[in-house]
Amino acid sequence: MSYEYRPLTQETLRRIIGTRAITVSGRVRIDLHSKARWVIIQNTSDGDVYIGNSTVDNTNGFKLAPGDTISFNFLPGFEVYAYANNKEIRVMEVE
Repeated sequence: MSYEYRPLTQETLRRIIGTRAITVSGRVRIDLHSKARWVIIQNTSDGDVYIGNSTVDNTNGFKLAPGDTISFNFLPGFEVYAYANNKEIRVMEVE
């Protein structure tokens, strides 16, 4: 498998695949586009949201406080989950 690392720059941001809002109630899988190589997640709610793998919850996830943003580069097939109690996040996928 070949993979080209692309730093997150202005050039990269011109290749936005899509953005969307997701309401997180319990554990939710964030479905990512197959061409996405960067994902940017922002907590737009008034409470904490936790990011992690398929077992994420409020004890083992990466905590995003209200207004926090996380961005990461990943390999194809990577799965991301969010956990919260009826909170909203904004997801941007970049090629």
